[in-house]
Amino acid sequence: MTVRRDFTFYFLLAFSCLPLISVLLPRFMTFLPSALGLGAYLYFSFIRKQPLPLSRFYLLSALGISLLCGLSAFSSDHPEEVIWKAVTTGALIFSGVFLIAVCRTLDPQSLKNNAWVFPALLTLAALIGAAELSFRMPLYQVFHDTDPA
Repeated sequence: MTVRRDFTFYFLLAFSCLPLISVLLPRFMTFLPSALGLGAYLYFSFIRKQPLPLSRFYLLSALGISLLCGLSAFSSDHPEEVIWKAVTTGALIFSGVFLIAVCRTLDPQSLKNNAWVFPALLTLAALIGAAELSFRMPLYQVFHDTDPA
């Protein structure tokens, strides 16, 4: 039980860092939640030898959304571009199934005990975002190697 609680805390900590990362590197938010879910799913499957069941409801919902994205190509002026974006969107949506599978196995008691982590890091992300906007984006300029305007 301790291993499950430790994993829950570390997973919650990693998930709580996502808003902070999105302030500093916003493009990473496209795939980072899915990568976190895939990494945790692989950890459960290969290291702990505990395969997790995938949510059928989520898979069917993702399939429906992906099909609707693909069908929108029929009414588009540039169907090849829309199909490419539909495939990309479908891949991103389908990869979320791993995050859902991992979240379903987290320890509820550990989540209650460590519930302060997410609002604390979300507040930190908001403060950093406000500082970025107030002081002419100093961290953005460092990450993107630009001169202040």
